[in-house]
Amino acid sequence: MLIFKKLQSAIKSTKKNLVLYSSSSDLGELEKEKLALLMSIVDYINTYEWLQRESIKERVKAFLKSKYDYNKVAKEFGITKNSLQVSITYASKVLENKIGSNTIDLILNGELETAKLQLNLGLDVFNGLSLVIGDIVDKLPQAENNAIIGLCDCTKELEFLSAYTYIKALSRLEGLDKAKLAFIRYVLESNDEKYSKERNLLIKYLNGVVGGIGELKELLKSLNVFY
Repeated sequence: MLIFKKLQSAIKSTKKNLVLYSSSSDLGELEKEKLALLMSIVDYINTYEWLQRESIKERVKAFLKSKYDYNKVAKEFGITKNSLQVSITYASKVLENKIGSNTIDLILNGELETAKLQLNLGLDVFNGLSLVIGDIVDKLPQAENNAIIGLCDCTKELEFLSAYTYIKALSRLEGLDKAKLAFIRYVLESNDEKYSKERNLLIKYLNGVVGGIGELKELLKSLNVFY
């Protein structure tokens, strides 16, 4: 499917959902955020800066304005329908590569932070280091050019930074059980005396004092609670 049609379909379904949910509800707020992000893609498309050749730009503009009427636009430009199809397919691929092949799907699935990061990365709208979790960036030395060092010499450092990107963290987060995460957060953040010993062990585990998850489980079991 052309990326233009996929985007149009996504906007249509999101607007439909907005009608179903109260705008003040959590689901309504989520749909509004989805729509805003989808419309930001529309705004980017309308700049046409993602296309180099003026001839292709004009064909795409006419094609979108005609609501995907190949015959009408081909006749308008005096070219064959097949030639127009080649141009439109090319433009669709260029745009897809720019915004990310699965960005629209991420938006529809509610994975908005991942979608934003992917979209911004594709459009080159921010410093690449902003992909890395802020607390890690704060610990890095100040930027400094070095004519002796090449990126191929920085394997260990690149692997480290790659392990602490927002997009990887968010992707892993999506695969975790939300109820379990909520419970872990409760144990860590609350003052509930019932979990005081468990809280102490979790803090030690997260600080690296407890050797690993296996050791943590054994220590939790030794507390004679429900494990």
